[in-house]
Amino acid sequence: MQFAEQDTLLLPFAAVETLTGTHIKLAPGSNRVEVNLDERLNSTALPGMAVTDEVRDTPFTPEALRYELSDRGPLKLEFDSHWSGYNSRARLETNGGLDQLSSSQPAWASVDIQSLEGWAGTVGDYNATYREFAGIGESRIRGASWRTQKPSGTIIAIAAGVPLTGASIENETLAVPEFGGFAGGARLISQDRSQDIGISASVSEDGDTGKVVVGGQKRFDFGNQPTGMQSAYVSADVGAFSGDNSGADVRVRATANYAVTEQLGLVATTAYDGEKFLSGAQSDEFAGVFDRRVGARTAVAGGAYWRSAEPWGALNQVSLGVNLSTVQQGGDTDSTVNAGTLSMGGQIGEGGPIVSASLTQTDEDLAGVETETTSVRMRAIQRFDWGSVTASYVNTEASEAPRSEQLVASVIGNPIRKGFKKGANITFAPTATMHWNGDKTKLNAGASVAFDAGRSLGDRLNLTARFSALSDFDAEEAATRFYGNLQARYRVARNVELAAVYTDDFEGNNDLSIALRGVVNFNEPRHHRPPDEGKGVLVGQVYLDRNRDGIRQEDEPGVGGVRVSVRGAGLGLNATNDGKFTIQNVKQGLYVLAVNKRSLPLGYMVPVDAEPRVTIADGRRTDVEIPIILSGQVRGSVFVDSNANGQTDPGEMRLEGQWIRLVPEAGGEPLILQTASFGQYGFEGVAPGRYRLEALIAGTPVKQTIEISDEAPFVEQPIPVPPDLIADGSGADFAGRVQGEA
Repeated sequence: MQFAEQDTLLLPFAAVETLTGTHIKLAPGSNRVEVNLDERLNSTALPGMAVTDEVRDTPFTPEALRYELSDRGPLKLEFDSHWSGYNSRARLETNGGLDQLSSSQPAWASVDIQSLEGWAGTVGDYNATYREFAGIGESRIRGASWRTQKPSGTIIAIAAGVPLTGASIENETLAVPEFGGFAGGARLISQDRSQDIGISASVSEDGDTGKVVVGGQKRFDFGNQPTGMQSAYVSADVGAFSGDNSGADVRVRATANYAVTEQLGLVATTAYDGEKFLSGAQSDEFAGVFDRRVGARTAVAGGAYWRSAEPWGALNQVSLGVNLSTVQQGGDTDSTVNAGTLSMGGQIGEGGPIVSASLTQTDEDLAGVETETTSVRMRAIQRFDWGSVTASYVNTEASEAPRSEQLVASVIGNPIRKGFKKGANITFAPTATMHWNGDKTKLNAGASVAFDAGRSLGDRLNLTARFSALSDFDAEEAATRFYGNLQARYRVARNVELAAVYTDDFEGNNDLSIALRGVVNFNEPRHHRPPDEGKGVLVGQVYLDRNRDGIRQEDEPGVGGVRVSVRGAGLGLNATNDGKFTIQNVKQGLYVLAVNKRSLPLGYMVPVDAEPRVTIADGRRTDVEIPIILSGQVRGSVFVDSNANGQTDPGEMRLEGQWIRLVPEAGGEPLILQTASFGQYGFEGVAPGRYRLEALIAGTPVKQTIEISDEAPFVEQPIPVPPDLIADGSGADFAGRVQGEA
């Protein structure tokens, strides 16, 4: 017993109970406080060692090696490992197959490192996924990168190296990447990736040209509101350039989308690209081809779209649109392009064709030479149960140029599939296309047949094949082309597959490629990292408790896909295939774990008392195991088997009210019940094992032996009674005393 003043308690009772593992009661009308140990702690999973200590003491641990070896295709290797506070992945990909190993450059070579403290880095090949090189026109380097996320959510990303400049062709099947110059950049990105700002720079391989760009972008999201501003985007870059186009310049872009009503919307876009940005982007690609100076470019576009809320006669889902744009390009050859487009779309009838049409008028002034172009486009598509029909028409007229027309119509049939045993199937898909260019008509028709052997060749071998034929019905060049593909996959071991692919165009061009791909698992990957301050890590496994003792044995497997949640914490996730789960950053305290019963596999259930309690401590890992049991079911009926065939037949007597016993062969209390209408019975929640199912008829036991297992949790077992034990039903014993008979 202890004494305390209720008004001087600094924490609520519930908080003190959680932190100390006790029960606290305040006696009514007094200041006496009863403090008792919480009996729940007897079954509570307690915290283990600190995660930081566990991480620090982790030696180099290989996790998995994934490989793909081929005589033609690229060779791929991926190796995962972890040590101390780091996870890593090494990746190597070569050009060509085994015969191209002597290539001087790999297609890809990198080592990715992820620190459990939150930062990550790459050494080797890297694609700028965080816009580190925004503004300088680079995307891939061979160098190094580093990125981290601050507690505020801001992401910092830095990358630098030699950029990819192209590829050299060594032979018909081998292209080797080429790198040259320098590129680097740094970026600050918001947590939701809606805005960023940064600086990037590049220098050409010869050192003659370079650029430094500072810029950023921002996307505005106004929520899912029916009217008003819907979205907006703005970006701006300021650059300094050296070389032939030295100087400073800017580049700006902006877009906005506004809903006037739920049917009417407006969109506007504007962009300005400075002369230095445009010439810098084009000089590397077109050096020595175009020597004209490229000036600044200004583009402005706006439009309106409207959707009808009601049908227009037979036309449903009507939409109208108008778009106007102008583009001004400076330089040695100034040009101005003004364009306007009217568009309309809808569906004829409830299930009729979807149609659309547009009219575009373009006026171009290129150094005083004016050109007017009018283009009409129409398209229709009709879907049927058997496939679809699509037609499109384009008519273009330009000043001082002949008119051009084009009509394309295609008929595509839905694949016709025929299934066979063990997942085997064959699929047939026809297609036909008509093309008219205003002068000449061409008709093509073809079909493809695909076959999948499924498991008909066994669980290890799978065979797929495809044969296609395409006929050209041109009167002068009529011909049919064929193409075949055959692929075989053989599972050599659990994680090893041998694949062979043969292709043939039946014109003398064929190829056979063989590949070996697989995974070598050394150790389990690390599933958790040091938690945030005041939080811990919960690691556990859902397993099948075969003997129902609540303690996991070595032969009791994990059960995957089960949803585990932490009550009161708003945290949860699905267990992996082996039943394991890791819940990161759980606030310290005492929690009850819950299993979503809907996520359990068919035939499984949670034991009545299986609600594990866990204590989470700051910076520590808590391990827990959650048992689930197999809920076996035995059902059937008791009947007089007049023809002795062991099956219930029309006209045979059903024994209602008959006592049935399910006796475990391993010992234990039997399950007893009475048959219901039509002699039916059903035992629920039967544990795995062998059982003796028996009914006592006129003092004679009628027995059946059954077995409940992980693979067969549901057993349907009729109990046939010999006719000689029943004389007009008088031989059946329906008395309650039968319950106690052996």
